[in-house]
Amino acid sequence: MITEFEKGQWSVIQNVITFMEDDQTAMELCREAGFGKKKILELEKDSCTFMNEVKAFLKRQGHLLED
Repeated sequence: MITEFEKGQWSVIQNVITFMEDDQTAMELCREAGFGKKKILELEKDSCTFMNEVKAFLKRQGHLLED
């Protein structure tokens, strides 16, 4: 289940990924939020906003995230 708080955190991370294009900051935010690859895909599936950008981010950085 996705909480409203997680949705808010994910919205910030999406902006860092798509508009700031700062993978390092996005990775740090994902770690602090406790978002692994599975959770990121779940959150993105729920929002369906930037699926292509998020998939590209996971392709570049996903190996560094824990599930």
